[in-house]
Amino acid sequence: MPRGQFDLALAADEEACRIASEQGFSEWLVHPLTLITWVCLLTGRQQQARATLDALEHQAPPGSAHQGYAICLAGHLALDEGDGDRAYALYTQARAIAEATGEPWINIMLRIGMSRYHRIAGNGPAARAWADDALSFAARVGYHHVQGNAFIERARAFWLCGDLTAAENDLRAAIDLLTPLGAAFDLARAWLLLAALRFTRRAPPSELHAAWQEAISRIVSGGYAFLLEQERALAFPLLASLLGSDDPNVVAISRALLGHLARVPPPPLHIVTLGRFEVRQGRRPMEMSVFRQRGRVNCWPSC
Repeated sequence: MPRGQFDLALAADEEACRIASEQGFSEWLVHPLTLITWVCLLTGRQQQARATLDALEHQAPPGSAHQGYAICLAGHLALDEGDGDRAYALYTQARAIAEATGEPWINIMLRIGMSRYHRIAGNGPAARAWADDALSFAARVGYHHVQGNAFIERARAFWLCGDLTAAENDLRAAIDLLTPLGAAFDLARAWLLLAALRFTRRAPPSELHAAWQEAISRIVSGGYAFLLEQERALAFPLLASLLGSDDPNVVAISRALLGHLARVPPPPLHIVTLGRFEVRQGRRPMEMSVFRQRGRVNCWPSC
């Protein structure tokens, strides 16, 4: 899973679940269920993540580290679904378990989650403070994979605060740390963010194109086109701009990427009809004007 081989990870953990169930070792189910939930969250499989998380919550003993994993992952899912209040409450609950058990992974990931929560809310300084804490904790215990994730999250906090130089330095630090680990997915994400950051700060075309080509190579080879949907606010304007590049190689790989992107399922629709009418596609609210246009068919954005 840390190497980004998600299909293999799911197959292995699903087989582990089957063996544990058949042999009556139900107490071992928490291990593969935790990893299956995490992989599903990373790859945008929210429905499967929710179902697996329900099973994990039934298996994890109260107050145990595994309950802490489940609660922290539930916080990640709540953020993915746009429920910040629930995410905050879950991370607070996970923190109590993390401090009681001393489990490093929960301590680090809940801090990354809190940083993301504040970043989504637009509070750059708070996002940076939580990311700083996550990074310090990860460095102290030597968890290099999650340390790389903490660098990526702090880069985004710096970006939100307007410090683009510090943001780029952190993305480069994440890349340097994750490359020896072969963390393919996290490297694809870091390079994509680096390309988007260089696009934002109007870096020289050579720097922008180098980062973009590296990102696309990793996304395509790893099968991570779903990452573009997850980072659509950054990735789509960048892709649209580079389709008009003067560099034929950049245009060619950008056009090829469209084919991979077309095969990514759009986020599920969430419709509220009690008390108000609201439609969200993933975390993104849809404009009501879409539904007021008469005679239009198949007008869903990104479907």
